[in-house]
Amino acid sequence: MIDPLDEFYTPSSSESPRGHYHYALYLDLCPDLQLQALEQAVPSMTKGWYELLQLSNEERIALLRDYWMTTLPFHAKLHAFLEKFFSKIVEIRFYLIQKQPEEAFDVQIVYKDVHGQFFRGNTPASQNDIIDLKSHITEWIPPEDYVRFLKIHNGFSKGADSGLFSISQLKVNYKVFHEMAFCESTPILDINQTEIDPSGLIPFYQSYNMNCYQCFCTDWYPSGGMGNIYYSGITHSLASEHHPKPSPEFLAFENFSEWLIFYLEDSL
Repeated sequence: MIDPLDEFYTPSSSESPRGHYHYALYLDLCPDLQLQALEQAVPSMTKGWYELLQLSNEERIALLRDYWMTTLPFHAKLHAFLEKFFSKIVEIRFYLIQKQPEEAFDVQIVYKDVHGQFFRGNTPASQNDIIDLKSHITEWIPPEDYVRFLKIHNGFSKGADSGLFSISQLKVNYKVFHEMAFCESTPILDINQTEIDPSGLIPFYQSYNMNCYQCFCTDWYPSGGMGNIYYSGITHSLASEHHPKPSPEFLAFENFSEWLIFYLEDSL
């Protein structure tokens, strides 16, 4: 039986129709590949990632765990969870990928756990990327924990999920989401049938290419930070009250860190 991870990164062809990429190269099979060559193919490739590529699997896991811990703002529940999460990671891989022949190359880090599940993380967002994000959506200050996560992975997904948008994807989907929301003949309603203004919703995650998004709510601050909530384009509604107590049951979270725990915890 083929490993789901190996199958996922098998280039698509008539023999492998379930492949997700036009081109995919497992970089551990290329020990002589130089940083300059990778930077030419992928401008966002960092020296830190290249140095990580040279290390053993155990060293990669330890360093990435520490990097997540030190990069993300301190959050007692999240940090305790990350210790547990990384204790279940058994392999870290690097892949050079290209989705379509005309598209640019990218590099992904893959976190594989003891159950065979895996997460895919893009190269980190640069400071210019962050500035671009902040200037693209006026009158919105992105939550600090979200911005810091983008500095770890500018795009992050579980298995074949669409996942957390990269900054470039968010800019595109922000426009698509609001065009769709404002063009609907019926208003967006929450679970109590209260009408919601879509201009205050900023989608940062999409579920499996469906019309379903996790969105920041720019007018909901349940614990001092910006909350986020699940929007279903199928029912054109939010999965919870607009101003509830945060509830994972209804996919309403008081901050990005709480949502991240929810997204990662199925692997434990």
